[in-house]
Parts: sequence; structure tokens; C-alpha cells
Amino acid sequence: MKKISIKNKLGIETNWLEVEDPTPHINEWIRLNTWGKPERWQLEKTGDSPSWVEAYDIDDVIDSEDRLDEVSGELVHWVKLKADYSFDITDVTYEHDLDLCIASRIAEYPNLGAFLNAFFDGGQEALDELHAARLAVKLKYPKPVKP
Repeated sequence: MKKISIKNKLGIETNWLEVEDPTPHINEWIRLNTWGKPERWQLEKTGDSPSWVEAYDIDDVIDSEDRLDEVSGELVHWVKLKADYSFDITDVTYEHDLDLCIASRIAEYPNLGAFLNAFFDGGQEALDELHAARLAVKLKYPKPVKP
């Protein structure tokens, strides 16, 4: 099981999802620009840039290069901007399996009423039986091994 954390430019987690295979989800989010613009190249924004050239924060520039403009034949400066988001993928298999183990145990453990009856009315033999029943549940649902 994997946890996908989506973080904005400030590194703050805005969303998350736990799935077996995160790849299709990430590919679809990128395709739809769900969380903002992906990493991209664009013309450098200057005072005389065309109106369709978007403004950007200088801190978002991760690379730059000069390219030959095919129409004018002039060198044009391009900047590579980082994505508006980032994905962190964490393996949460152990935590997921542990939660499942605990929920399964709780569902089958003797209830509190059975313990109270054994403690106040049944004596040591009833408590021993209750303890054996609890150990049987623990053996049936062992805790996962931590990696």
C-alpha cells in the first residue's frame, strides 16, 4: 500500500490518497493539471514580452537556455519552471496491515462484559479461559513484521 501526498509550492500537504499502485492516479492528475501546472518550459518574461507570456516567480526557475527562434532567427531565452505541486510516495503497507490486524482482533476479542463476569463471578478458571480465548485471537491475527 502506498500513500501519495500532494504538496503545494510551499511544501504543505493539500491532499493524499492510499492505493496499491499510485502510477495511474499520478498520470491522470498530471494529464488534467489537477493540482496546478506541471514542470514546463516557457519564454522568459521581459518588459517587451508578448502578452501571452505568463509572469512567474524567479524562485520557480530551475533551468534556462537560449534557443533559436524559427521565425525571426534570433536567440530567445527560455526558462524552465518547477511544477506548482509535488508528489511524495510513501510505503504504508506496515501501517495498513497493522490497522487491519488490530481491527480484526478487536472484533473477535471477548467483550468487556465477559471479562467482568469472569473477574467477579467466575474465579481464576474463568479468567484463564478468557485469557486463552484472547491468545487464540492473537495467534489468528498476528501483527505484521515491521520492515
